[in-house]
Amino acid sequence: MIHNVGSPNRRIAVCLKIRATGCEAEGTAVHGSRIPLLVLAGLALLLGVAVYGLDRPPGSAAFLPAAWSLAGSARPFGALAGQLPEFLHVFAFSLLTAAWLPATWRAAWSACASWWLIDSLFELGQHPKLAPLLAAATSGLQGIPLLEHTPGYFIHGVFDPLDLAAIALGALAAALCIQWVRISQQQKKKAGGESCIHVHSH
Repeated sequence: MIHNVGSPNRRIAVCLKIRATGCEAEGTAVHGSRIPLLVLAGLALLLGVAVYGLDRPPGSAAFLPAAWSLAGSARPFGALAGQLPEFLHVFAFSLLTAAWLPATWRAAWSACASWWLIDSLFELGQHPKLAPLLAAATSGLQGIPLLEHTPGYFIHGVFDPLDLAAIALGALAAALCIQWVRISQQQKKKAGGESCIHVHSH
């Protein structure tokens, strides 16, 4: 588009302003990806709660009182109920972490890798050969809010290699989701980009 902005000095000023606006829009796009990531993480956590409330036996989740369970003979999630919580946990917390880290790809992938490692170690801790040792080592956490259920997690949990696969898939899905959200935000905010307006006086 051609605009008449008068003198050469003013033309240079317009050009510089456009370039600055383009850079600002790009930075805002990356920063603006925080809200979509938080929303997606929240939806994933709600879905995880639904699995425990509708498809798991009462008392399966420490954070969900048994009285709140609506689980019955019907299993709305079917076979997915087994590994879906593991997938959703690493997926949601990877997104939550990445939303508050610097908006770089390295930070995003580091968040996903970190939660993959944490969840995988906890799953391995449920192995019959490790669970009694870890339960004994964490027995001192009983009575501490949010940590008091740690020994029971190892003792009553069931190790399943499929859970490890679900955790890995959840981390990978989170990394791809973060990348998709941020690229989409950048494309939406890049209006005009870095193009310089060429002007002519009448």
